[in-house]
Amino acid sequence: MVAIGIIVLLAILSVTGYTSFRKSSLLNLSVDSFILRLDELKSSASGDCAGINFGDEVYTYKQNFSDKKVWKDEIIEFGYVGCDGEIYDKKTLEVDNSVKFNSITLFDEAGESLVLKSYGMRFVPPKGTLEISLNDGPFLPPYYKSVSFVISSGEKNIRSLKYDFNSLNFVRVDE
Repeated sequence: MVAIGIIVLLAILSVTGYTSFRKSSLLNLSVDSFILRLDELKSSASGDCAGINFGDEVYTYKQNFSDKKVWKDEIIEFGYVGCDGEIYDKKTLEVDNSVKFNSITLFDEAGESLVLKSYGMRFVPPKGTLEISLNDGPFLPPYYKSVSFVISSGEKNIRSLKYDFNSLNFVRVDE
């Protein structure tokens, strides 16, 4: 009887260990895939705008770019009309069903933070300039220092990514 109890205990421990390892591995693969997808978007913004939207669903997209120049009051100079027209090539960001984007937070230079319900990033030709949209608002140049994404698979497997707007690179901060 004792031997059966030990075997059952070992079986439970091995299944629990495997499940934890699987969730952690799926989360790491999803985070790596997410970073790779954003890098692809940044490099593909040579002819059209390329972006990603975080809201009820997370998806990437392309949008036509107009190189016509107009006066822009917000930057007090002539600028491109930029991204306009319909979104095309919309693709849902594919991650495992257990992986969730929990929160998106902006940080300014003073360290103040703003938690967002929805967030958009797009890279605009000809230089791949970054524009962001907060809570479904208009796209503007980022006046913040960075954005942080908290991604999880279960309660214990959590990863935090910080995207620095100055370097246009991710910093991975595992919790």
